[in-house]
Amino acid sequence: MQLQFLLVQSLLWAVTVASSSGQSYSVTASRAATAKACTKLAQKYPSLTLLPNTTEYDAQVAHVWSQTCVLYPYCVFEPETAKHVSGALAILKETKTQFAIRSGGHLAKPGSNGITNGVLIATVRLQTLELINNNKVARLGAGLRWGTVYNYTSQRGLAIAGGRFGDVGVPGLLLGGGINWFGSEKGWSFNSVVNFEVVLADGSIVNANASGRYSDLFWALKGGHNNFGIVTRFDCTTFPVTNMYGGLVMYTYTPENYDAYLHAVANYIDPRGGSSDVRSAIDPITVVNPSTGEYIVANFFAHRSADPAPACFSNFTNVNATVSTLRVSPDLNTFQIEANDPQFADRSQRQLAWVTGLKAQAESVYLANRTFTEMAFSRLGNLPNLTTSITYQPVTKSWLQAAKAAGGDALDLDPANGGFIVLQIATVWQNAQHDSIVAKFSTDVVAAIDARAKAAGLHYPFNYINDAGFSQKIYSLYGGDRSLPKLKKIAKKYDPNEVFQKLQPGGFKLSAEW
Repeated sequence: MQLQFLLVQSLLWAVTVASSSGQSYSVTASRAATAKACTKLAQKYPSLTLLPNTTEYDAQVAHVWSQTCVLYPYCVFEPETAKHVSGALAILKETKTQFAIRSGGHLAKPGSNGITNGVLIATVRLQTLELINNNKVARLGAGLRWGTVYNYTSQRGLAIAGGRFGDVGVPGLLLGGGINWFGSEKGWSFNSVVNFEVVLADGSIVNANASGRYSDLFWALKGGHNNFGIVTRFDCTTFPVTNMYGGLVMYTYTPENYDAYLHAVANYIDPRGGSSDVRSAIDPITVVNPSTGEYIVANFFAHRSADPAPACFSNFTNVNATVSTLRVSPDLNTFQIEANDPQFADRSQRQLAWVTGLKAQAESVYLANRTFTEMAFSRLGNLPNLTTSITYQPVTKSWLQAAKAAGGDALDLDPANGGFIVLQIATVWQNAQHDSIVAKFSTDVVAAIDARAKAAGLHYPFNYINDAGFSQKIYSLYGGDRSLPKLKKIAKKYDPNEVFQKLQPGGFKLSAEW
């Protein structure tokens, strides 16, 4: 197994997914109920319903980011319009059939975007892509990937604060938050959404936005995941980007050079450091192979300017690099070339991530690195064909202020508490027999980091849903536990019979934290 290949896996992990061991958390539906539903779907929508033993069905089953998430639905439904979604939902409710929704398939929690024996609704044909309001708003169908979006907007000199890797699907990112290259200016990716087209539990198709009758739903969808309806279109604000500096840098590993790298990361993340430049962003990652002792150390840099040497990154110039693609690109799509590499779309591995929050201080970086390194080698050293990684994703005070200025969201994180690090531990492996070992390591290493961080006054109580592990709490940490009662009330209002809690059981359910 090539460590270079595993860096590709780990880098995409750093921005997209959550996971599980793949053994105890899959979702299985009743075959009898589903048989009726699939028969009705095939009768009403014969060209949109895929059955087993067909090439199209097999392609959808396999289209998940982690091999822990390969599940076999009774049939697959591929709607082309919101009306198709509404019609299918009526059949699923009538037959009391459980279902799952899949767009990009990157949330690698088994059952979140797949189901055994139930109906899989794949949004791949929801491909709306157009500009409205004098190009100030882009309408994005729920079947799009960010690479396609950026290719379209960049031809017009525009960008959206969306996903950092082209293979990531639009819906999952926007319903969970969205760490992006422009966060310190724009907030979370979902703060750029001005309207959601949503199919509600009763089958109605509504537009949820800040000023309409569904303004409460609009707020809840920004961080509420799949608990309120099926979003079929996202209307997002655009902004001009005609120059972007940055690229991928890979660093030589020696203890001395790695120490210099960690200091550079820590100094950038410190609120007085490079992260104070709101036009900048980094995505630093360390990947280790515990069985061989090998390291890969890398960082993605981004700066919204034509400056060929932004001062905010100056601490990194003293770190010896082996590969660098740093440059000024004419648009966002060109800037994304490395992140859109086909290797980042590989879905042949088993994947698991766990997440926590640390205050944006230099010592947080050192504490997390020490704990991760100690435990990775002591707990995983006898497992071949495995790598594990640690990624420091800065969310600045300016980021949280931008989120508030955009109207707020269910996360409701107070800028007065300062910025923080979305710290992700991600593991990539091949052998299914190692699933439980990896899951135990993931929970334990984050628990150890949390314990040490709390003792040092560095813990930040927030778990980013798009990187979260299968048993982690999410909604009770939103807004210091202020958001959960409001989310529950909104869910009861629009889904009184709990269709999206019971018939769509996968993902991170509000009912698990009520």
